[in-house]
Amino acid sequence: MRFPIAIALLGLLAFCTVKGQPLPPGGVTVVISEIMYDMPGTADSLEYIELRNPSDTNERTLNLYKLSEAVDFTFPAGLIVPPLGTVVVAKDSVAFQNTFGYEAYQWHNGELSDNGELIVLRNNFNLPVDSVNYQAAPPWPNASGNGHSIVLCNDTLPNLDHQHWTQASNNTGITVDGVPIFANPGTDCSGWVGISDIETSAFGVFPNPSSGLINIRLKESFKEFAIRITNASGKTVFSETRSGNSQLIQLELGLAKGIYMLTLTSGTDTFSKQLVILE
Repeated sequence: MRFPIAIALLGLLAFCTVKGQPLPPGGVTVVISEIMYDMPGTADSLEYIELRNPSDTNERTLNLYKLSEAVDFTFPAGLIVPPLGTVVVAKDSVAFQNTFGYEAYQWHNGELSDNGELIVLRNNFNLPVDSVNYQAAPPWPNASGNGHSIVLCNDTLPNLDHQHWTQASNNTGITVDGVPIFANPGTDCSGWVGISDIETSAFGVFPNPSSGLINIRLKESFKEFAIRITNASGKTVFSETRSGNSQLIQLELGLAKGIYMLTLTSGTDTFSKQLVILE
């Protein structure tokens, strides 16, 4: 009589495994580290999922891995995430890059529910290796249409647990339907310029770090000003003179990965900020 009971228990276990939130394996893998699921207004095209390699020494593969349940996406063959590197998958990759200045893959089907749902990362054997069952209601952080993404700031902690997630606090300088967007796709929680930097200086640069596309927001209009970018050796790698009353400038920079100094000069006034370019 024990045999039928064992079968029943195995069936129950299988049901729980399929219907519940999959548990990741014990080893370090690429983890889901940021989710933007409810943009203000009707801007659903800016939904995205960020994945991060939490190891500071080892590469991790996403070779033919898949995102499933909420959205459907298969990562390209041979994709490797460098130590502490990130990969972003968005609903609309063009809209995402135009807004945040960071490259993203575009998922094939699906969307992120405003009420919360399960996101599963599966390896190339279709086995779950990471998952987040985010929710819009407490005790999860509030990110319902208020311009915030939710972020796993310490990606060495289990992302299964709501207490390890928080609202993004980095103001991108971007607004959607009049609502400021707080997010940090493509970098960690400390890597973005904050709104205080923009408000207390002559200009702000975002995103920073950047993959090459940057926005310069001026605190006030300058009749004429020069923009100059120098590399770590002090060599000028970009220069341009602008005139007019525009307070928001977008530049597409073809710069190599590294740390640069961006300088803005107007008359006798000179202002500088460090600029980080990612691969």
